[in-house]
Amino acid sequence: MLSQTVFTITENKFILLIIINIFLLIVGCLIDLTPAVIMLTPVLLPLMQKMGMNIVHFGAMVVINLCIGLITPPVGTSLFVGCRIAKLPITAVVRPLLPLLAIEIAVVAFVTYWPPLTMWLPRVFGFVR
Repeated sequence: MLSQTVFTITENKFILLIIINIFLLIVGCLIDLTPAVIMLTPVLLPLMQKMGMNIVHFGAMVVINLCIGLITPPVGTSLFVGCRIAKLPITAVVRPLLPLLAIEIAVVAFVTYWPPLTMWLPRVFGFVR
């Protein structure tokens, strides 16, 4: 039912992946990694399989998107822990972190739209064909 609803928005695979990446980035900013994976994987996995995406590729995309949320306020758990250990205010850390966030967004784009980047290591070890 979800896939039918999503495919009524657009059938273009690239636009759907952009929408899902933005959704995952927002969720990663609001919910911690483990609960988000537990809640979203059963919902999004059938949709991704219907789009023809390998489950390993999908898993990498989800985890990278949600890990960005670990260093992004308001819930950025790793950001708060790092600031606490360094005894720095969050405002002092967020500005230098912005270029790194831009690089991470570029990594998400590469992982999402260039599957061989994600799939080469599992293929080397024979986990996927």
